[in-house]
Amino acid sequence: MKNIFLFAAIFFLGVINAQDLIPNTKVEKVGDHLVKVTTFHDNGQIAQTGFVKNNKLEGAWESYDTNGEKVSIGTYENGQKVGQWFFWNEDQLTEVLFEENKVSAVNLWKDSKSKMASK
Repeated sequence: MKNIFLFAAIFFLGVINAQDLIPNTKVEKVGDHLVKVTTFHDNGQIAQTGFVKNNKLEGAWESYDTNGEKVSIGTYENGQKVGQWFFWNEDQLTEVLFEENKVSAVNLWKDSKSKMASK
């Protein structure tokens, strides 16, 4: 979550020089309108990776722990969370459904059983 502040700084300061200003960050231009942002943990493992378009988060974003294990994956459209997001936490998988950047439903998966929680 602390990386959200890093991304805000990237947008505020400009994508071109962000990797010089924010440690453990790699910024790559992809095509005419996309920028790929990758942040790293202090041990060199990828912390987060995803894309920015017009200074807003766009497309698939993935987060990893310090051991390189995936902890979340989700999609942004025009800077807003959309569709299914997945969060891994020890022996539990949480599926969160977003509509209009708000949580519309949550599914908890643990030990091959599912529980549903709705807003």
